Amino acid sequence: MYALKRDYLGHFDTFRSFQGMAIERVGVGKVSVFSGFCRSHDNNLFAGIEKRPLCPTDHEQAILLGLRAIAYESAQKRKVTVVCKALLKDVGSLMTPEIRERIEAMCAGTDLYVKRESGYYLTYYLRATRDPENAPIVVLWKVIPKNLELSTSCCICPWLDDYFERWSAESPQSIITFSVIPTSTVTHVVVTYPREIAADAEGIRKAFDDVPQLFTWIDRLAFAESEDTAVSPRLWESLSEETRQKIAFAIRHENFRGRLTPSEYPKVLSAQLIGDT
Repeated sequence: MYALKRDYLGHFDTFRSFQGMAIERVGVGKVSVFSGFCRSHDNNLFAGIEKRPLCPTDHEQAILLGLRAIAYESAQKRKVTVVCKALLKDVGSLMTPEIRERIEAMCAGTDLYVKRESGYYLTYYLRATRDPENAPIVVLWKVIPKNLELSTSCCICPWLDDYFERWSAESPQSIITFSVIPTSTVTHVVVTYPREIAADAEGIRKAFDDVPQLFTWIDRLAFAESEDTAVSPRLWESLSEETRQKIAFAIRHENFRGRLTPSEYPKVLSAQLIGDT
């Protein structure tokens, strides 16, 4: 699989500039396992998705996929917070003011996420596992009849381009969970979110009724809004160098790359769809 290289310090020329993300070839196990829970709790909690086939009408599975995405996102944010704090402590005085300011902002943002969003949404989804059928969680589940050769499990704020205008230190941001799970013959695309944020998620809800629109959303969420997407060697090596460069640029956090223009969004699945027509 090809995935983002998880070398947080390596992304920075600490004294001058942000260097961007590196995409590396890794084993499947490295991108499919995370240490968010001990083995015993992980096995017990996620047995519903590990020990039976995925089924679009199974609300327990959908909620567990959402919970796993939230837990994974929380674990990654904790790692970033720890690294950034250590970086600022050890060499912060040697950084340029611009780089120090950006790292301080990243650290403050991830630290707040861990303390606020993580606690709120983990509690929300853990409570939902007690009675999945009646949980106030919206489930969108589409089965694409082929292996899309990419996978991801992450959390996305559906505000997208309005994020900085709507973000507030006073209340948790809206969060949707986004999972793409390929098998040898099909790909499951699963989105979940609390019913209370349904208005914010209306755009992606509509996309589940239209495959070309859904593929456009997957391209954006997988390659421009998430740092946790993995793609098969066959898919990655089939992409043009221009598309690979777009992915490497778009996958960077908006604090560093700025807001993307429409032409800067990578077109991977949507381009395949055009080629198939």
